[in-house]
Amino acid sequence: MNLTKPLSLYLGIIVISLSVIGYTLYYFYEDMGGFDEIEVVELEPIKRTLVGLSYIGKAQTPEYEELVAKCVDQIKNNQLKGVLTIVSHKNDTLENTEMDIFVGVTLQSSMAEIPYDFEVRELTSKERYAVNLTMHPMVRPSVEEVENQLLEHAQRQSKELLPMFVELYYMDNTMTVEAWTK
Repeated sequence: MNLTKPLSLYLGIIVISLSVIGYTLYYFYEDMGGFDEIEVVELEPIKRTLVGLSYIGKAQTPEYEELVAKCVDQIKNNQLKGVLTIVSHKNDTLENTEMDIFVGVTLQSSMAEIPYDFEVRELTSKERYAVNLTMHPMVRPSVEEVENQLLEHAQRQSKELLPMFVELYYMDNTMTVEAWTK
């Protein structure tokens, strides 16, 4: 009985199948922007008006998700015209699983009918560094990785950053992460 012919046929099918799968995964990863370069850019000072709610607690809880959904609904229903914004405060007193954030909307106009339970915050930056992420959220680096890149860039520039990061989420699935200098 000669098994070399069926064995080589099966091995050939396996190799071709793995090649097709590998190429397909590579193509989709590239198509979704997985190989896009992440570049830190320096931006001028800015003044922003944010409306939203503060949250201190565990990450990814239903309460946190409700805050984000409430702000997204305000934007989608055109009740607030602006960009979903999350300001992450780096607080040393919190545990690793906890966060101190402000979830809200950066207003695009000075006049808005603000929900009664929302806070209004005016933020003014000095020099700021930003990373624009245009890739699909599935292949996007984590916010922590981007924050580390911003910290490293500021250290190379001999600048000290405020203990916060500003994340701007646009409706076309792109986002910007900013770090502001002291």
